[in-house]
Amino acid sequence: MIVAGAISGFLGAWGAMLLSAPKPTKSESVAATASPPEHPQPERLVSILRPTPEPASSAACAASSSDAPSAPVVIPRTPEERAARLKDDQAIQRDAQRSAIVAHDQEPRNPNWATMAETSIRDAFTKLPTVKHASLDKVDCRWESCVMNVSWKELTDARAEMADVAGDLGPLSEYCSRTLVLDEPTGGAQRASVVFQCGQQVAQHQNR
Repeated sequence: MIVAGAISGFLGAWGAMLLSAPKPTKSESVAATASPPEHPQPERLVSILRPTPEPASSAACAASSSDAPSAPVVIPRTPEERAARLKDDQAIQRDAQRSAIVAHDQEPRNPNWATMAETSIRDAFTKLPTVKHASLDKVDCRWESCVMNVSWKELTDARAEMADVAGDLGPLSEYCSRTLVLDEPTGGAQRASVVFQCGQQVAQHQNR
């Protein structure tokens, strides 16, 4: 009886402590349950647009699927790691664009298609409804590719309009992929190059 009474008294006192303890405030509850902040998105440097593919059959889609596991993605966590990853990615993207431009410069000019393509790009560029600050500096088309050079006065305008600049550029958008890469900022005008890769479909469209 004495033991039971002691236990009962102890439980009663503990219950009273729990009932009288102050409830956590809303801010304390949020702080306790908040998830870690997400990593900031990397700076946009590249805009890649592909021509609209033809609808694929279900059998073709099934044949192209793969059960092989994808490689693990290593997420940089510290500010230093994120800055290094961003710098490496941008260097790779700019190197790939320079290589594509070198390959373009080595192509002969296709007189039946290049002039038509250049005119089409210029006309379509002037009609882009959401592009207000970009200037079209140069368009050069060769055998089955084109390079367009664009510039902005401000980097913020370039980032805002870069996807639209490489967007609906007339008939070439139907069969050419477009890759836009911002040049290294120099403190002045922000420049970018757009590479059109049109491939063998040029022959099907040059006489339209």
